[in-house]
Amino acid sequence: MLYRRVTLVVMVVLHVMMAGLTLPVAMAQSKGEGGPAPAQAPGQTINGAPLTVTVLDTLAMAVNFDGRNQFYGNTAGGTFVQVDGVVYGSTPPAGGAFAPRPFTPVSNGPVTGSGTAADPFRIVTEVDAGTSGVRISQVTTYVNGEPRYRVEITARNTSSASRNVRIFHGADLYLNFPGNVLDSGFGFFDPPTGAVGALSQDQRSVQVFIPVTPPTAYQEAFYSTFWNRIGGANGAPGPGFDNTINSSFHDTAAGLQYDRTVAPGASETVSLLGAFGLAEDVGIGPPALELSPEPADVWVVTRPSFNLFVAPRSIIAFEIVITNIGRGAASSTEIIFPFDPDLLQVVDASFDVPTTWVAAVNRDSLVIRSGLLGTRSGRTRGTIRFVVRENARQGATITGRVQLRWTDGGRGGRSQGNLFLIPVGPAAQGSPTYAMVVEPAAGSAGAVFRFASPIFVPREPVGVWYNLPDGRVVAVNTLRADDDGSLTVNFTSRDLPPGTSSMVFYGQWSEFTAVAPFVIR
Repeated sequence: MLYRRVTLVVMVVLHVMMAGLTLPVAMAQSKGEGGPAPAQAPGQTINGAPLTVTVLDTLAMAVNFDGRNQFYGNTAGGTFVQVDGVVYGSTPPAGGAFAPRPFTPVSNGPVTGSGTAADPFRIVTEVDAGTSGVRISQVTTYVNGEPRYRVEITARNTSSASRNVRIFHGADLYLNFPGNVLDSGFGFFDPPTGAVGALSQDQRSVQVFIPVTPPTAYQEAFYSTFWNRIGGANGAPGPGFDNTINSSFHDTAAGLQYDRTVAPGASETVSLLGAFGLAEDVGIGPPALELSPEPADVWVVTRPSFNLFVAPRSIIAFEIVITNIGRGAASSTEIIFPFDPDLLQVVDASFDVPTTWVAAVNRDSLVIRSGLLGTRSGRTRGTIRFVVRENARQGATITGRVQLRWTDGGRGGRSQGNLFLIPVGPAAQGSPTYAMVVEPAAGSAGAVFRFASPIFVPREPVGVWYNLPDGRVVAVNTLRADDDGSLTVNFTSRDLPPGTSSMVFYGQWSEFTAVAPFVIR
């Protein structure tokens, strides 16, 4: 039987093996992995820079910015057209119930032009909207070096009756920018330009659609909501866009809508831009985001490259991971990383996003600042390297605990990281596990053993199990570390077989494992 700090009796035995258990960090929904763009879809491709633009004969499009796909699944964007209550277009990779009727391809390309402002790259694509008599012609142009492409979409009515035509151009946005939570962003609308789209987690990069022709409506929403507003199964129409956005951090989609009535033999043309990259390059000023009044909850873990010993003149690297698991965003976070200047000298520091940086190097600490950490998803990580001083005394201990504070939509907060303890020895040495204190080390069946470890993140969930002499693993429970990151339990060894068993604590945030053998006589 296990007791939490003697007074808490743990009664529940888990029925799952905890050896591989991890606590998932809540993330904005992501429908796939990011990174470099997949192979281009078949179609006509403008190989420009920084944009590569592909137009399929279905009017689906793929856009890459600096070699990174900007629409989910590479082709979850383009032009969709509703004619007299029937929606035509391509079915997106993750459109849910949205399944438009396919266009009838007429022609597509080839790419012409030299890519200059006077002679931009150009693709002309034509499709028919079923048997409605409406032909759609899209001219896609791109000026090399620009962060935006342009489309001119013409609906020509070749029938003998007027047609109600609704043109949509938009995408399930992937926000594939370095450091961003892929497939997620803050939705926004820019009144001066009419641009609608999403802002990356660090509030520096955007994906937007900018009207040249004033639109009927715009939309930014969670991706499934966005597609549902265009249509449903087998070309069924949706209600259309409603001039709203979702300003929270979410899996985002956005676009513009144009409603036209086209007389027999007549045509209507609309034009817009799709733009990607740093907000200042795109020319869209990102909005000042209002933080949710809900609190942020930020924790930090520090993982040293050596945890048993470190030798003089050796390099020790600390991976630092800062995560917000709260319901509100943290608008800024300050991290104080302490070090003993008699034992360590700073070598360098690097981080995965440009909004996290070393703001100050003090004699005995580094001050690190981070930009926005989104709700239930915000994360930044980096590596800080030190060299152990040549005259570091054998037996001295490199120790410390990172302190942090943040601001949010409420009163902000403070926290601290896990304790690191690394003795200076003759040679650097690491281990996948940490030692844990056990008292007594041996006892008869029924004896009470006390296990303690100080290595965890404050309030971290810690999985507890023990290994029997015959190799069986017995799951016990999940406990919370104390406010200082320590965990102490008393364990009654009733009914355990004789021999050497081992108690295991596993930190589900830090991923630290502490192990202590104990003997039943």
